[in-house]
Order: sequence, then C-alpha cells, then structure tokens
Amino acid sequence: MKIKDFLLMILLLFSCHKKEKSFYEIKSINKDSSQIIWGNSIFKNSQNFENFVLDKDKIKTKWKNENFIILQRETGSEAWINLILPIKKNEKLFQTDQVLAFDSINNIIVRQNYNSEEYPFQLIKLNTFEKDSIRFKTKNCESVNIVNCIDKIDFNEKVLIINWTTPNKFEKNGKTEIAVYSLEKLFKK
Repeated sequence: MKIKDFLLMILLLFSCHKKEKSFYEIKSINKDSSQIIWGNSIFKNSQNFENFVLDKDKIKTKWKNENFIILQRETGSEAWINLILPIKKNEKLFQTDQVLAFDSINNIIVRQNYNSEEYPFQLIKLNTFEKDSIRFKTKNCESVNIVNCIDKIDFNEKVLIINWTTPNKFEKNGKTEIAVYSLEKLFKK
C-alpha cells in the first residue's frame, strides 16, 4: 500500500467518526402549547409542552455535551425548571428543577433535594437515572434555602467540590470552606 493510499484511508476513518452537532428548537403549536424538537443531523426527537415551560424568551442552554443538552427556564426568584434533552434517538426529555451543576464527563447532575435538610443535594446519573444524596451542613447559614449559602458547586475529574463562605454574610472577613466528595464512593448501595 502506498503512503498516499494509507493517508487517504486514515482520513476517511476519522471523517466517519466525527461528532454530530446537536441542536434544539421550539415551535409554537397553538396559544397554549409548543413543541420542542432536538437531535442532530441523524435524528430528531420531539415532545409537546405548555407554553409556560417553553417560553422562547426565557429558556436558555445552561450546559451541553455530546450526550445531553440541559436547558434552564427561570420561573421566579430562586426557582427554575430544567429540561434535559438526551442526544439519542427516540429518547424522551427529562424535566427536573434546581439543577446546580453538571459533570459533563460522567453525565451527572447535582440538584437541590427538597425532601431532606440533612441531605440537601441529590446527584443523578443521567445515563441510568441512578440517584444518591449528599449529607451536607454549612455552618452559620442564615438562609432558609441552603443553596443561598453555597458559592460554587463544581466537578473536577472524579470529585464533587462544594465551596461556601462562613459566616454567610456580606462581610470581608468570611472564611471560605470546601467540601470534597469522591464520585466513586457515591452511588454505592
């Protein structure tokens, strides 16, 4: 085989495995409902929703990777709805609320868990919908809603990192605290 033929074959192999660009769009059906359409150049999924959820002016892309598009729609002060669009043929979207962080490598979201003050954060693996919660307590959190005391929630390789400042006031002498959770220890039954 000639070098030219070999290089052409390599180029063809790489071009066959290119990642498809994903999209979503919202189309009005009538005064009460709209349709969300999402997918890529190979497929399209769709689902109907009431216009309140699919308000074109209020829904925005929050996070995105090759597996999911996560949309966010503000619904009021300190409240929002998230629509999670799987980039897979014939899949339905997943609706939740208060998504605080997205691990684009492991496809995990962190959302506020309203069912427990002791375990205020719920993690969901989007590929399997497996759930786990984190035991967490900030010191000197003066808010009824613990999310208001959190400065940042982030993922770094195989850990979840939560940053907050105590006391949680608008003072210069607050102390930044960090909690680190291993993702390998979560989701174990």
